[in-house]
Amino acid sequence: MTPKSIHKIATKMDVAWDGDKNFMSWCQTIVGKEHLDDMSEVELIMIYNRLKNGKFPELLIKNG
Repeated sequence: MTPKSIHKIATKMDVAWDGDKNFMSWCQTIVGKEHLDDMSEVELIMIYNRLKNGKFPELLIKNG
């Protein structure tokens, strides 16, 4: 699992992630880190699974 994997699923789910303060805040809540590059593989998997399963706040959806 890599940050690129998160970027891909987030884009597919229409979630704003690139420099998005809400996305970074959500990540901070989940794993205690704002930036994907700072996360371990386990932490990235946690973020990925939540995105994949639609378990993220609506405010992360682009143009939402």
